[in-house]
Amino acid sequence: MMEQYVLGYSAWGRPVFCEQSGTGRRRVLFCAAFHGSEWITGAVLQRFLTSFRRRPDWQAQATLWAVPWVNPDGAALAMGLLPTWSPQYIVSRAIGGSDPGFPFTWKANGRGVDLNLNYPADWEGAVRVKSPHGPAPMNWPGPFPLSEPESRLMAELAERVRPDVLVTLHAQGEEIYWQYRGFEPPEAQALGEAMARRSGYLLTEVPPASSRAGYKDWFLQSFRRPAYTVECGLGVNPLPLCQLDGICARVLPLLETALFGENAGDDCNFSLPMV
Repeated sequence: MMEQYVLGYSAWGRPVFCEQSGTGRRRVLFCAAFHGSEWITGAVLQRFLTSFRRRPDWQAQATLWAVPWVNPDGAALAMGLLPTWSPQYIVSRAIGGSDPGFPFTWKANGRGVDLNLNYPADWEGAVRVKSPHGPAPMNWPGPFPLSEPESRLMAELAERVRPDVLVTLHAQGEEIYWQYRGFEPPEAQALGEAMARRSGYLLTEVPPASSRAGYKDWFLQSFRRPAYTVECGLGVNPLPLCQLDGICARVLPLLETALFGENAGDDCNFSLPMV
């Protein structure tokens, strides 16, 4: 079974798409591109979806919900897809001020809110430690938790699906974050270690300045089920498209492990064309 549908719409009115595939008992939620400048993660997750669609045996074992482009507005801006005369570009340019990396380093959504700082998991702490106090290209937690349509859509999806495991793809650092203030369940470490072995990434703690108000943090706090933030690739965001194949070679086996558990095999071929 495979179904693609629109969860809802972004701050600028773009559709936020979700794909549900498979009929298996294990329920898994993967998502990517919370940050505009990390758009390469959306392409990584789409590559994994291509693998999943071609594997009836996988579909019989798990049911996968995937949202490759949580932040379609920020991704469009950071990818240089908006004409400079468009109202969206003009408003973003005003928010960005003199940022020399604009628009390519833009992380926020269309309203200047960092979607991965907009969840009710010590949101007030994020407001204290982050410097912007209003719309910005990055790091503004927003006027209140779940203020953004994209954040609410992802919270509603998790509440409806109640997945056994959550993985969110970010960039960069080649690290896997798995904890939030003791809310992680006992089995989370073993699965995280298996994901690290398959990918060569480091299973580690979240940096203190980033350990609040994220989607993973809220999920752990709300559901007490394994959840991971995977920092894909190395370098400076936005990572160049030439890194996509190398990132996929390491992250797709990691996602397979998350999909099936710590005993997932090593016999899968991910050499697929970009979608």
